[in-house]
Amino acid sequence: MVRNNIIVRICFVICVVFLSVYFLSSPSRQGVDPGGEKNYPTSEQEISRRRRLAEKKAIQETKKVLQTTFTNSEGIPGTNIKTKAEAEAFREKLDCITSRGFWKYDNTPREIIKHKHEAKFSRCDRERGDNSGSGWNVREDVKYVWTTPSECPMPKLTRTEVCSLISGVSMMIVGDLVHWQLHDLLLDYFHDGPTQCYGEQFCKKHILCHDDTRKQSSMKFMRNDLVSSVRKNPVLEAHGKPNGTNVELTYILLSAHYNMFIINRGHHYQDDATFRSGLVATLKEIRNRSPNAIIIYKATTIGHLGCNEAEKPLDKLPTDAELESLPYHWGDIHKQNLIAKEIVNAAGGIFMDVETMMAYRIDGHIGGQDCLRWCIPGPADVWLDLLFYIVKEVKS
Repeated sequence: MVRNNIIVRICFVICVVFLSVYFLSSPSRQGVDPGGEKNYPTSEQEISRRRRLAEKKAIQETKKVLQTTFTNSEGIPGTNIKTKAEAEAFREKLDCITSRGFWKYDNTPREIIKHKHEAKFSRCDRERGDNSGSGWNVREDVKYVWTTPSECPMPKLTRTEVCSLISGVSMMIVGDLVHWQLHDLLLDYFHDGPTQCYGEQFCKKHILCHDDTRKQSSMKFMRNDLVSSVRKNPVLEAHGKPNGTNVELTYILLSAHYNMFIINRGHHYQDDATFRSGLVATLKEIRNRSPNAIIIYKATTIGHLGCNEAEKPLDKLPTDAELESLPYHWGDIHKQNLIAKEIVNAAGGIFMDVETMMAYRIDGHIGGQDCLRWCIPGPADVWLDLLFYIVKEVKS
């Protein structure tokens, strides 16, 4: 009897050892969580491979949805780009500017934007301004210039030139608090002093150019974190409590009165399918109500952990492994920008891709707990250079 018990115990131990060795060494089990639901990558190559596959799948699914959604197959409505070939050439040049450039340190004194509005954006000057008393008295992060290849230059325009280009433009900017920075950049650029504004939820229409010899050009910001096409602001949750997660002001009913839209979905994560269907619905509404409007979608930018300690731009873009480890779904931003680009192009819009250039700019953020937005003046000033270049190209 005792011998039988010993034999049983020996067999049990052998089985446990065998099964342990099998499951620990089996490639099919590596990286599987205890619930068996998800394969976690085990190397940087695997992370990159998985991300490329996810991006490819997202683009394929988006193209499938778009096959029967938008009928425009020629140029870009509201512009002088009338053919498909012209649109493709313009977008190719735009991609060259945004993806093949680099940040170059330039200590040459030059005119920069002076911030005159929301105090938060001038925090860097108050806390980290150049107080050396010699030379060009600006912060170090302001001295970097986005430099493009010779085959796709991005010339800097004067305010007079820009006013001429946007003559008669009624511009609506729709997005979240990060996109709100574009509102302040435009006011700082076109106005020599502060202008009255009532915050991102009660922003009035602003006149941008005052020259009486031209048609008036104006800009209005509407806070809608999801750029949804709601006709009624869903301000209350089911139990009657204010919903502070997403603000969705109704702008779509006003869209017929505007001929340029600059929109962005921002940092309010939704899964790919919801993101895709929401943006498609929004662009369909804008196209139906304002068929000849210029639609510009500004790409979402990633946040930077550790921005408070940064003193210069990153030397290289974050790796796939680094992106994968970021919180708040920042690692999903690139994939959803790719989805947005397909939708915007199909709707005859313009994808303003600032993702790559801003991914380098870990420096110049407002800081504290805000590593999403940048100070003014600062790295985001390049948004205006790119926007004005786009307007010049499509109007010429």
